[in-house]
Amino acid sequence: MEDTEPSRPSAARYTLLALAAAVPLAALGLASYRFAAVRLREAGEAANMDRVRLTAELVEAELAARLQAVAGDAADLALAEPAGRRDAAAVRRRLEAMRAGTRGVDRAFVVDAAGVLWADAPPAPESQDKSFAHRPWFAELARASAPVISEAYLRHARPQVPVVALAAPIARDGRRAGILVHQYRVSELAGQLGVRVFGREGRTLIIDHAGRALAPREDAETRALSGALPVRGALAGRSGSVEYDDPASRRRMSAAFAPVRAGTRTWAALARVPAGEAEAALAGLRLQLALATLAAGALAAAAALGLARARERERRLAAEVAEHGRRLEARGRELARSNADLEQFAYLASHDLQAPLRSLKNYWDMFDARCGAALDDEGRRLMGLSQQSVARMQALVGDLLAFSRLGREKEAFQPVALDACLDEALADLAAELARRRAAVERSPLPTVPGRAAQLARLFQNLLSNALKYCEDEPRISVSAALDGGTWTVSVVDNGIGVPEAKREAVFGLFERLHPWERYEGSGIGLAACRKIVEHHGGRIWIDPAVGKGTAVRFTMPAA
Repeated sequence: MEDTEPSRPSAARYTLLALAAAVPLAALGLASYRFAAVRLREAGEAANMDRVRLTAELVEAELAARLQAVAGDAADLALAEPAGRRDAAAVRRRLEAMRAGTRGVDRAFVVDAAGVLWADAPPAPESQDKSFAHRPWFAELARASAPVISEAYLRHARPQVPVVALAAPIARDGRRAGILVHQYRVSELAGQLGVRVFGREGRTLIIDHAGRALAPREDAETRALSGALPVRGALAGRSGSVEYDDPASRRRMSAAFAPVRAGTRTWAALARVPAGEAEAALAGLRLQLALATLAAGALAAAAALGLARARERERRLAAEVAEHGRRLEARGRELARSNADLEQFAYLASHDLQAPLRSLKNYWDMFDARCGAALDDEGRRLMGLSQQSVARMQALVGDLLAFSRLGREKEAFQPVALDACLDEALADLAAELARRRAAVERSPLPTVPGRAAQLARLFQNLLSNALKYCEDEPRISVSAALDGGTWTVSVVDNGIGVPEAKREAVFGLFERLHPWERYEGSGIGLAACRKIVEHHGGRIWIDPAVGKGTAVRFTMPAA
């Protein structure tokens, strides 16, 4: 007994020492675990956000190209002429050529003013004389002339597969000769852009404006998406990250979402993954942390060993987080390179189109000079339409070339007097201002950092729009107000105004509210204005003017 008594205080002291060592070890391990969990969650959310933004941009570009294609086909005289005569055989041959030359479109048809199908390719007897007047796209085209895109639906013609309809009006001699519809397979869009799998269970999806997932096959998971919190947010025009309970899988999901501009509609891009997947890498760490804490309670050495192991794992986790960061940076560079390639493509395409257009115009001018007198009235009318189309195309190519050049300058911003930019724009428009008997009221404008040529073009585009859409004598005012470190510049007119539902859409590329025959233009002017303003660190929007008209406002950082 005498030999064992002294050991009891020593054992107690060792136990206390072990416990004392275990407390900071446990605290450090818990802090390390929480830090790693937060960093992994943040990295996962950032990766999801990058995925969804890239998907949204790709889908927007694809849908814009498809809408431009159907609008171009509808405006083609090779379709409009026989459609005006209701020549079903000639129209069907043209539809076959369109279908063969357009990726993803395996069926095209034409409906009349009542929405009844009278020509299609390939022919589908079950759809002949079928009315499409109940389709939302038909109702929308009855009110506007811009091409529209429908929600996904199961088509009537065989094979009955999910499609979206791309529709545009066919006009001839200023009158509507029908509506052209391209049926674009959902499987094509989903296979090319919309459905991706990442991680163990992560998916990237596209949802249309009706809340329907664009998937080759509908299942319980895709049906449940229509009311999901992130889908509602994206369809409302917002983007972000959120966790929510999925009713189909009954699991907690982590999702990133972003809106997708689909013509006049808003679709949604969604990247989602089970919320627990991001923390799965920490499961082993939790177990080892518990074992290390128990061992430290018995021996201080075990506590030290557990601490060393925890620190090693912390270093590994930090390395994983750093690797995630490097991958995200690489994806950012890839996205920037892709955007640069797209801008370069637009620049080269519009630049290379100028020469053949000039040649075509010269040929028409020579033909007019040599043979114009021999043409009858119908021949002169057709020649005039062709010359007018060439002129429109030249203007469109010129505007597109100028648009692609915006933001390519490398020199630093210089102080720019906005009064001088406004003077330059007014001088360029002096003849039109005098012809329209327009009155321009102005207040002193500030000096801001920027590029003078771009800001002068900004004023010229806004003033040109104010003149174009004022049916009476135009009254235009230009003013500026300082709010903190930001100038807000307002250009207000007394024109026809912009409907509230279209005030964001008009800033899109090739967006038009009215047919070209009523108001000429390329649909690039306001898109160029937004690009110039955003390049200068500001934003641009439309408010209703007092009484009637439009108030376009944009911000610029103060010098």
